[in-house]
Amino acid sequence: MTGYFTTFPLIYMTLPDGNNVTIQDFFRRVDVASMFGNVSVALMPYQIQPDEQPEIVSNKFYGSPLYHWVVILVNNIVDLYEEWPLTQAALTAKIADLYDTPNGIHHYVDVSNGYTIDFNPSNPNCFPVTNIEYENTLNDNKRLIRVLDPQYLSQFVQQFNTLIGE
Repeated sequence: MTGYFTTFPLIYMTLPDGNNVTIQDFFRRVDVASMFGNVSVALMPYQIQPDEQPEIVSNKFYGSPLYHWVVILVNNIVDLYEEWPLTQAALTAKIADLYDTPNGIHHYVDVSNGYTIDFNPSNPNCFPVTNIEYENTLNDNKRLIRVLDPQYLSQFVQQFNTLIGE
């Protein structure tokens, strides 16, 4: 496998200036869920470690970073920046861009039930959540993904190539 898009079919286009070009049809999509049916045993839970990227996860499970696209597809990730956990440096930069006061209060939580509430000084369970805590929680919630069991990798790639060519 030399690259994710190499298996996509070619389309031929005529540009407005009259030139003809051949490009990969990268708008093709495959419904990965339909490839598994109800066989969730092929998917294993995995906790993404700090600073891990899809290539690292791919290398860890499949012995090659070239299957990063399998990790992304299995988890139905479309926007890697928004749907994959950010590195600590990127998260810190995002927080600085989003908030004038990163340590300011984002919202309040009733710690007895976990619900977001309005500030209530008479509620002893009312605790503030800072902007930093809020963004860290959002980022950490992206860490639990599913990874295709390596024994199914070649079957997955073959099925994907078949479906993408249709």
